[in-house]
Amino acid sequence: GKEQAKQWYQRRVRGVDEEEKVVLRVGAFDHDNLEEVPLAKQKEYLAIGQVPKEAEHDFNVSKDLVLPINYKLDISHFFVGQYLDISGTTVNRGFQGVMRRWGHKGQGYCYGRTKTHRRPGSISTQGLARVLKGRKMPGIMGNRDRTWEDKQILYANYEKKYILVDGHVMGVVGCFLFLRDSARMDPIQGPLLHYPTFVGEAGALGTEVYDSSVVDPTWDFQTAYDNRIDRLRC
Repeated sequence: GKEQAKQWYQRRVRGVDEEEKVVLRVGAFDHDNLEEVPLAKQKEYLAIGQVPKEAEHDFNVSKDLVLPINYKLDISHFFVGQYLDISGTTVNRGFQGVMRRWGHKGQGYCYGRTKTHRRPGSISTQGLARVLKGRKMPGIMGNRDRTWEDKQILYANYEKKYILVDGHVMGVVGCFLFLRDSARMDPIQGPLLHYPTFVGEAGALGTEVYDSSVVDPTWDFQTAYDNRIDRLRC
């Protein structure tokens, strides 16, 4: 109601004091080999009666959004149409040259060029006598922590516990990704979010939820492709 919207406005739009913020740690998947887990971390999980987790991430939240210890989270926290900020590690491509790493054109393949076809060329001047910071050079490509903002949820299966988002995400198949409510779209979707999370019955959200104008699980590849082309032509 109006009181809930007022609380959201005071908490989200006007901001929260730094003293009211706390760190909420979320973990997933029990660790198979405890010998790889530091002893200090094992004691932390033992104190709350849990097994050390393979993936864990800290989220800054306000005190009124803190969840109880050992609370189980799932995709019911999100809903179809919501925008997410997805964080993860990009694919490690190894050491690459400037043409693949930065998309340089190269230096051509004729007129007497020898072994310089894919090289970067000049990286400085004689008067400067040094290389400026930020120069695009060969090096390790990928394996960086990145965050992609405003990824919209198109499909959610609350029975099998997975969601589909618009576009692709970073990382190799089977890697861990960290999902949070979009910060940029918070003034728009803020009042619609579940605070602190969804606490109703599991069947209240349904089994499959999707926007039929965007995606339909019954489509085959050709139907989805034709629908995508028609949308781009409009």
